[in-house]
Amino acid sequence: QAGVGKTALARLTAFKLGAGMVELSGLVNDKDAAKALKVMRDGDVLLIDEIHRLVGHGKSRAEWLLTLLQDGELHMPTGVVIAPKITVIAATTDKERLPQTILDRFTIQPILEPYSLEEATRIALLQATRLGFGTELLPMPANDDWLQAAAHAARHNPRRIGKLLSSVRDVALSTKGSNLSDAGYDITMALEWNGLTRDGITRCGQDYLLGLLAYGGTAGLPTLKALLNEEMLVQTERDLIQDGFIAVTPRGRELTDYGNNRAIELATEKMEATA
Repeated sequence: QAGVGKTALARLTAFKLGAGMVELSGLVNDKDAAKALKVMRDGDVLLIDEIHRLVGHGKSRAEWLLTLLQDGELHMPTGVVIAPKITVIAATTDKERLPQTILDRFTIQPILEPYSLEEATRIALLQATRLGFGTELLPMPANDDWLQAAAHAARHNPRRIGKLLSSVRDVALSTKGSNLSDAGYDITMALEWNGLTRDGITRCGQDYLLGLLAYGGTAGLPTLKALLNEEMLVQTERDLIQDGFIAVTPRGRELTDYGNNRAIELATEKMEATA
């Protein structure tokens, strides 16, 4: 899951090992890896973030990684690059796109579970304090319901929580605290700025549900890819399936009864907002 702390954990691992760390991300190739290896020493950590993007243009693009993981070397047109004795950590939000041959090379494969609402609310409190809440300009309410609401809307995701609370802070500072009451900070405007609903549906997720509704409740994956940004589609679908809004069927993606009702609510809200 994006924003859950994969990179932070990798950095913490390097810190605990007393080692340096080099980060690579995106459509990394063997030339990028060779440059990284030249500045690394024995014991260092190489983080390959969003490793599933390595195979974005074909599985053959990732063959250099197999050689690095298995033999500790890169076979370049100019010769063989011998890697120092390093630890390779890979992070991904889409494990299913990776070939099994690559997955098998990683002997430890931890799965990061989402934070509970209670844990996410504590994270929200810490982030709010770092953002300046609890000062004269931004009083910290005794009631933490607003923090819980923010954590829920951000799907318990630390990165999303931080982004949402930054917007709550900006609203408070720009309107001289008009969003503050005895019940805490009103996060309504911050949700609008971030394209989120109170139950955590992103703007992409809303478009997905409304698109399915427009197609009669069922649509094939090619249709949805044409409608939405493909890079965001995987995480969006994962969220919507987890929430019980859609189901994967032989005919394509289909709204559940619960999802159909929520899509109708979203359509109604959109019409009312433009009326």
